[in-house]
Amino acid sequence: HGVPSAEQRSRMIAEVTALTALDWIVILVYFVGLAGVTLYARSKTGAADSEHYFLGGRDVPFWAIGFSLFASNVGTDHLVGLAGAGAAQGLVAGLYEWSACYVLLVLGWVFVPHYLGCGVYTVPEYL
Repeated sequence: HGVPSAEQRSRMIAEVTALTALDWIVILVYFVGLAGVTLYARSKTGAADSEHYFLGGRDVPFWAIGFSLFASNVGTDHLVGLAGAGAAQGLVAGLYEWSACYVLLVLGWVFVPHYLGCGVYTVPEYL
């Protein structure tokens, strides 16, 4: 027992980071599924231009847009990082996240009408 040597550590890292056949199958299934969803969405919206592709033909219900905003904003940093920050710093970490509500409202009421008025639907188009 004790601290493993450098050789033992490198061998342990190699064992942990090696991908098995099952790992590659899962990755392949994921990308095939992603391609299928993309092709299905494209067939439904027509994807004639960026407006139809990125805005779903303007035929998306409000709840789906809300879930999309939430899902694109929440990631591993929220689930792991903010839990750790909350344990270390207390309520301050959560209050910082609540300020995002006000920023999103300002973004929606002030900036989005400007972007849509310019015919811009994505950041690369704006740049």
